[in-house]
Amino acid sequence: MVEQEMVNAISSGDSSAFKRIAGDDYLDINANGTKMTLKPMLIEILNFKGSSVNFSEQSQRVYGNFVLKTGKAKFYFGGQQVGEVYYTQGWVYRDKKWQFVHWQGTMTKDSLQKK
Repeated sequence: MVEQEMVNAISSGDSSAFKRIAGDDYLDINANGTKMTLKPMLIEILNFKGSSVNFSEQSQRVYGNFVLKTGKAKFYFGGQQVGEVYYTQGWVYRDKKWQFVHWQGTMTKDSLQKK
């Protein structure tokens, strides 16, 4: 459920909702190699308003209170696909809730060929 809340926060450009879900130690490394911590992500999230994502090929590994989720994500704006990545998400259970602490995306071969 919290993963869907994270997606909804990003799709609506809601930095307050994203901050409630993300850990203070959040780290993002996106498909173009840009590294971002929580504070700049809260500003950047406004650029994702109106986007949607379709996850596939998902799997997860659980290490105590830490979960790594992997899969493929296709991103859309206005119904048009604008990107496709293989991703890794990191989630940690602390302070009695799941916190989103990591995202890393790598462009898929198909996505690179479209460029």
